[in-house]
Amino acid sequence: MFEVYYAGEHKIVLSRPDLIENINNNSTKTKYPNRFEDTEGLIEYGIGAGVGNNNEPKFWRFNRQFFTQALFSTKFEHLAIEWTNELWKEIESYWNKIDENKEFDLTKWMHRITNEIIFKTITGVKNNAVAAYYYTVFAPENIKSLNENEQEKLKYSENFV
Repeated sequence: MFEVYYAGEHKIVLSRPDLIENINNNSTKTKYPNRFEDTEGLIEYGIGAGVGNNNEPKFWRFNRQFFTQALFSTKFEHLAIEWTNELWKEIESYWNKIDENKEFDLTKWMHRITNEIIFKTITGVKNNAVAAYYYTVFAPENIKSLNENEQEKLKYSENFV
């Protein structure tokens, strides 16, 4: 736990899970109904409801229930595992094609893997961030062998990341 002065306001930051659990309690009888005070800037950007900022417990409870039902359903968990396995097989195929003398930056790959999983989770559509990175960095000469539609997808995917 530590204190910070941020934008002229005194904030206490908690980093122990046992303390954070008390604050994230969705009970109406909690001692901590607000995580953040509404400031003019937060109000202007429309931040103040939802899961991340529970200044309105009624909306926070609704959003939390929605996310819990959607993200913790058995069907979603199976789909997420299936998508991750498919993506991992694709990544392995690209990694096996990379020449040993080429520089391999794992952080850039992980950024695209995370992007692709989040994008597919939210939209249900694959955005090809991993393929775009492979073809852009490691096999630019192979891009011409793809059809025009695939080339456009890869271009947009890499620009998106």
